[in-house]
Amino acid sequence: MANSLIQRNAGATSAFAGRSVRLGTAIVAGVVAVFIGYFLLVGDLNSLTRAYPTFAPLRSNPDTSLRGTVAYNALPIASHGKKLGCVDVVSASGGSPRQLFCANQPMAMGAALNWLTDGRLQATNRGQDHWSKIVNLQTGMIEETTWVKPPASTSNLATGPGGEKVTESRSRGRLRLTLTKGSASRVLLSIAVSRDYSLNNLAWSPDGKWFIAEDSAGQLLSITTGSKSSTRLLIDGGTEPAATDITF
Repeated sequence: MANSLIQRNAGATSAFAGRSVRLGTAIVAGVVAVFIGYFLLVGDLNSLTRAYPTFAPLRSNPDTSLRGTVAYNALPIASHGKKLGCVDVVSASGGSPRQLFCANQPMAMGAALNWLTDGRLQATNRGQDHWSKIVNLQTGMIEETTWVKPPASTSNLATGPGGEKVTESRSRGRLRLTLTKGSASRVLLSIAVSRDYSLNNLAWSPDGKWFIAEDSAGQLLSITTGSKSSTRLLIDGGTEPAATDITF
């Protein structure tokens, strides 16, 4: 009888201990879930209120290893109540931009930009007003030419001259740019950003060692693709998109 009572008590104690362990595990799991949810929520809230990232400017600290000229659609200027689009150029190494011309009509969609083999720049309006101009950067001469419908503007990250591909991903309030070539890949940029921040309108340098991208702040960023990648500010776009088309 005594042995039976002891066995029953031992069984009851074991069952109680089992329930206590399960209850404790459930409590710990719940606390962990709450903390994980809290940190995810804080991350999401931070991404809503976070300011756009800032980058070191090439204008004040040029990089002579970046060679070439970047042409882009600049901020519209106000004239007689209209916003007239302008086309500017800037040295890829940094410095002050130079205005080539401003259109007599608004350029709601910007101009398609293309370097010709002789070094001149052709700008073709994508809007309803059909015009096309060829600019000689050496002399400043502007020639009107026949309008031909330009290709559609590409806002996605493009493929580089050597088959390189850049992809954008997001995780817990961070934006990452990853460069992939063949089976190899590496992260070029990893920054904390707001939800509405993104990069697009990418244009590669001819040698694939760097590219220009426009961000949501209307800035033009210069991003190198070497083992020690750097991202720097080429043009401060202000409050409106600085480029609908970029070319070298």
